[in-house]
Amino acid sequence: MFNFFKKKKKTPSPSPPPPAASLEGIDLYLKDIPGAIEQAGDDMPRVDWSKVAQAVRPYDDHAAIDLLWTELAAQWLGILGRHFELDDEYRLYEGNHLLMLSADEPQQVTELMNAGDVAWQRLDELVQRTPKERGFGKHAVLVLADQNTYYDYISHYDPGSAETYGTSSGVHISEGYRHTVINGVLRSQEGTLVHELAHTMLCGRGVPVWVDEGLAQWAASTVGFNQGWGGGGPRLDARQTRIVRRYWNGKGVGTFWSGQSFSLATSQRASYQLADVLFRNLLGHPSRRDRLGEFLATATHHDAGDAACRTCFGVPLALLVEEFLGPGPWQPAAPRDRRPSRGDSWPPGASPVPSRPS
Repeated sequence: MFNFFKKKKKTPSPSPPPPAASLEGIDLYLKDIPGAIEQAGDDMPRVDWSKVAQAVRPYDDHAAIDLLWTELAAQWLGILGRHFELDDEYRLYEGNHLLMLSADEPQQVTELMNAGDVAWQRLDELVQRTPKERGFGKHAVLVLADQNTYYDYISHYDPGSAETYGTSSGVHISEGYRHTVINGVLRSQEGTLVHELAHTMLCGRGVPVWVDEGLAQWAASTVGFNQGWGGGGPRLDARQTRIVRRYWNGKGVGTFWSGQSFSLATSQRASYQLADVLFRNLLGHPSRRDRLGEFLATATHHDAGDAACRTCFGVPLALLVEEFLGPGPWQPAAPRDRRPSRGDSWPPGASPVPSRPS
């Protein structure tokens, strides 16, 4: 079985690494960029990342451009931390791939950061993003210490989220500087973080919802997250398998392919479970696993990924379902303009479509 967290053997570097990039000579501070920091109606400091991008443009070809974006993101998190400190003491932490703002104990944050860094690297290798998709700067993570702060923050990006989603554990936000927000009151922060990092990896590709959620479900479960279908969960046992099979054999998979079933209370659980099964089966199939990165790069919501499935795996999408549910009318409808699960743009200020909290 494919082990997501298995460390690779180290190989000697063929040549010495290049000198580290430096911000020496670049005096650019978030607070000094005109109009960059806004005080929202809820008193939350917000950043206009389009103005930041304009200020950074003269350094676009600089060797330290990635470091510059990371530093500006760190300054942003520092501003948020000082705002949140009215209730809790927040600290800023930096890992290999992540910046993290949290009021938790340092040891707990270190463990969360380590899990996130490992997951980020493994997901990046699996998804095979282009440099443009990766963008610049380390990924920002906010672990907010109380429910009110959490919902106040995410409601700016998705008004009515508290009423719509009840107890949300985390959300990936693609608008502005891409970041992940975690509800620190709930347990299983590691699983939530990895789940949302998986969404970040596919952001902007317009993949089918089942692919997006299948990757996120599987990735979260690899860190031992065992709190149910919403954040990863274990494989289905015999009883759950029978229930899921009965459900889809009775309902059909049309709304599953379109992504609508993931938002309906009556079908949400079964949708996440089926997406998890399909993605695990792709990973468990040696020849399909070898082309999974290509599939993730080419699958689109317009046909639920059917064309990419035929190209990459040599079989129609319906066959993937048949392998689990048995024979049936599983083929997705003819291609049409289905609504994607994530925004179609990537850099600061790009996506008008908010992410769905877990």
